[in-house]
Amino acid sequence: MTMDFEASPAEIRARAEAGEPRAQYLLAANLSREGRREEAERWLQAAARGGEPDAYYTLATRSLSTLPGTADARLLLEKAALKQSVPAIRQLAVLEAQGYGGPTDWQRAAGRMAALAQAGDVAAMRQIAGLLILQDADDENAAALIDRTALRDPVAAAVCAGRRAAGRTTGDPALASDVLKRLAAGGYPRAGELARKMIAAPPSRVPAAPDWPVIAERLSTPPAAPQIEPKRISARPDAQLFPAAVPPEIVDYVIMHAAPCLRPSMIYDSRDGSRRRDPYRKSLTASLGPADQDLVIAALIRRIGGLVGCDHDRAEFLSILRYEGGGEYRAHFDWLPEGPDIEASGQRVATALLYLNEDYSGGQTHLIFADAKVKGAIGDVLVFWNILPGGAPDEASRHASLPVLSGEKWLASLWFRSRRFVF
Repeated sequence: MTMDFEASPAEIRARAEAGEPRAQYLLAANLSREGRREEAERWLQAAARGGEPDAYYTLATRSLSTLPGTADARLLLEKAALKQSVPAIRQLAVLEAQGYGGPTDWQRAAGRMAALAQAGDVAAMRQIAGLLILQDADDENAAALIDRTALRDPVAAAVCAGRRAAGRTTGDPALASDVLKRLAAGGYPRAGELARKMIAAPPSRVPAAPDWPVIAERLSTPPAAPQIEPKRISARPDAQLFPAAVPPEIVDYVIMHAAPCLRPSMIYDSRDGSRRRDPYRKSLTASLGPADQDLVIAALIRRIGGLVGCDHDRAEFLSILRYEGGGEYRAHFDWLPEGPDIEASGQRVATALLYLNEDYSGGQTHLIFADAKVKGAIGDVLVFWNILPGGAPDEASRHASLPVLSGEKWLASLWFRSRRFVF
């Protein structure tokens, strides 16, 4: 017998004590909200022993903070997926795509997500659309999926408005205008910029219904890095700018996806390997670990890795940064001092910066030794190396994010190690 959240607390407890796993899980959730952690844990474990998929999923998410823990998480998520837990299937797909806790299997991960999308899961539909856009920004199947989800999903809403502003294929222009108004009311940082661009956007045509066989074929391999002729910024540090490396709609995807995760930025303390707040760095950061990723984020990491020339498993977590007026990151190095972090994953050899907006002044990336100041356009990726050809840290890689003089600066950073990243 199933049980929904309308059942009274007394009924939930009675049925939990009678051995019903779903009731045991709901009782654990109620007790956790009341701060009764130990009792909640007992009921959660009982629910898992009884085969409750949400209990499997909850326990799995606890194991995602370390790479060794992802193996246990993957096993629990597989159990939940067999019981058709949609959140578990989504999370399992991320682990499979990234190779966390087991072998990398992109095709299986994409197949899981496509099946959810075909069944009508909004988050999965949005992710499939994002993957298609990474392959072809004008993909009509992506447009069809985004139009079907824009009013039900904030990330899809941002992508819908971004597509219209870019003049891409989308459905009724009134839909994009409607979601843009909602985004503006919710404080989406690029709403004003999108509104100005949308005025000049050319007419659009209504896309056909999604063609699932075509989608399956296109998603059988991860989106590859585009062939882009980079612009040389400096010889030392070795720095190049890849223009328009990421479609602007994916920029909107990243910003909206990461916004709820923003926290005050930290700096690395070489004395003990910890991270702490410091006035040296004035910004907000969202570091997207396994629990915060989806397949679009996973594909984006692969794409940037292709530009850098590094495998995706050498990448740290994608970090999204928001610099408000006066925000900065003073001169610093990205390479790491000797210690346990390097022993685990190797040196931080390269830095990739994805520029997410343009509506600000100041805020350039300053490569100090070369005296090069870079303000990339939306979707540009700046790559520079933190080490010399022999592997030693490059003192010339010292750089800064200059103070933002007006507006807000949004940026995504991705560091690559010399070996697989162990977190």
